[in-house]
Amino acid sequence: MNKDQLKKELLIAGGLIALSVVVRLGVFEGALPPNFAAVASASLFAGYLLRSRAIALAVPLLSMLLADAMIGFSPVTTMIVVYTALIVPITIGRWLRTKQWSASTRFGAFGLSAVGASILFFAVTNLETWFSWGLYPRTPSGLLSCYIAALPFFKWTLASNLVFTFGLFGMHAVAKARVPACALPA
Repeated sequence: MNKDQLKKELLIAGGLIALSVVVRLGVFEGALPPNFAAVASASLFAGYLLRSRAIALAVPLLSMLLADAMIGFSPVTTMIVVYTALIVPITIGRWLRTKQWSASTRFGAFGLSAVGASILFFAVTNLETWFSWGLYPRTPSGLLSCYIAALPFFKWTLASNLVFTFGLFGMHAVAKARVPACALPA
């Protein structure tokens, strides 16, 4: 990767991290609904757009670490599960990058990826809550109760992932069409 490419990737990563932190702090301050976040979408976009795996990986990790440093850290097991669930979209983005689809098919793939990232996050983080936090009995009905109690939060996870995924990929498509020099090579 040449120096200009690296600068572009670092600039994009910095913007994604800033967006993710600001949105997360907005949720913490009550300005946005709970679980409304940009991190998973930023991870998906970073995986799709950035060549450097290390820089793409830094997007969700630094986003979460910076925000957690300001609002407080969760227990280590919770952090591991949450951070891992937010890293997975990078892999999905890298896979999407390898496909040669029409614009409409790509649009659908981005949407399905946002939905998949939302479901994954919901499933694994609530499983960890049920297992680790002692809020629900460790029984099948306790697990079901945990998932049911989390449904109001899921709608905001899904909504934010769709909004930020389409927003990021849409802005990239417009920028690439209007200023080709800004585009990163695949």
